[in-house]
Amino acid sequence: MRIGLYHGPLYRREDGGYETYGPYARYVHEFARLCDEVAIFAPVATRDSDYRGCAIEAPNVRVIELPDFRTHIQATRHLATLYRTFRREVQNLDIINCRNTAPYGYLLYYLGRPHGVGFFYHFTSDPWEILSVGPKYRGLFGRLARSAYRMDFHIQQRVMQHVHSFVNGRVPCDRLRAISDRVEPILSTTLTQSDFVKRTDHALHKPVRLLYVGYLKHMKGLIHLVDALKILVDRGENVELHLVGSGPEENMLRRRIDGHKLARRVHFHGYVSMGLLLNRHYDNADIFVFPSLSEGSPRVVLEALAHSLPVVSSEVGSVPELITNGESGIIVPTCDAGALAAGVTRFIHDDALRTRCARGGYASADQHTVDRFVGRLVEKAKEIKQSGGTMA
Repeated sequence: MRIGLYHGPLYRREDGGYETYGPYARYVHEFARLCDEVAIFAPVATRDSDYRGCAIEAPNVRVIELPDFRTHIQATRHLATLYRTFRREVQNLDIINCRNTAPYGYLLYYLGRPHGVGFFYHFTSDPWEILSVGPKYRGLFGRLARSAYRMDFHIQQRVMQHVHSFVNGRVPCDRLRAISDRVEPILSTTLTQSDFVKRTDHALHKPVRLLYVGYLKHMKGLIHLVDALKILVDRGENVELHLVGSGPEENMLRRRIDGHKLARRVHFHGYVSMGLLLNRHYDNADIFVFPSLSEGSPRVVLEALAHSLPVVSSEVGSVPELITNGESGIIVPTCDAGALAAGVTRFIHDDALRTRCARGGYASADQHTVDRFVGRLVEKAKEIKQSGGTMA
């Protein structure tokens, strides 16, 4: 089976090879293991890019280069090129998998239909939730962005009524069932066995090491995590916070940390690539804290669970499907520093709870590995292909 993926950007090296970020590389390589050919429709950067670090090495992966863009508005400038490229390449495929955020991905559906090319969506997050809480969608730009997305999503809805769609999490899946009954809940993941560590000792360091991994941006709710740290310190808890990641909110966070007089308790580690180096941070931590405001299936929560870490997470995306409150982690409301601090405090002072959640979280993560996730997508793709591209 020849499958096309239209998901995210790539970086092209001077030697002509391609790189992307670690999770997407794993995702592509798993498709390559299960399919005859994988064609990636991708905006390609040739200068320094966040979308690099892991090489695309599978011999049966072919990159279909698109102009470099990051947003729907930027993509509009290249619409004619996208149309020509899609029209030329789509007839060489059996089926196409498109993420909801890929600009004009529905063109692949309309152009492939006359050739019997199958198509299915994968909605990785709830875009309306992002529009409601993201700071860049406020003011005039926000109104324009929401208007643009409404038009875009109107076309997607028309396509969804004729194709199968996977949706990260049961809550957004139920919302989309108001549009089409051809939707299926799923939890995306890129976990492999190298990410799993079954701990037998759940004793705490002194000071207790709290860990966050991810982008440093508004949507991750990190201001509430810093405020939670302040609450913990004021209550006499001996804790420190390790932030792994980079992003536009770093300077703001540093100012907040300085204002709370917490500089000696917070450690910025910058971006760390997936694999051995990142796993060391999980292995050295005591409690993982995830205060995000909006998510689909948060990869880092699964990674923390796989490393037998007790997790305190806000109630976003598919987190309630990964964590049973009090059994495999602690779930708290979003935008609530007090609740985050309370969750951490429970783990610090309740050894039985900490051990139980670490073990339960590990068992939960073990059900969500990349081979199972991509295997389900490929299984459905083969069903659609065998039905002539029309099965939902």
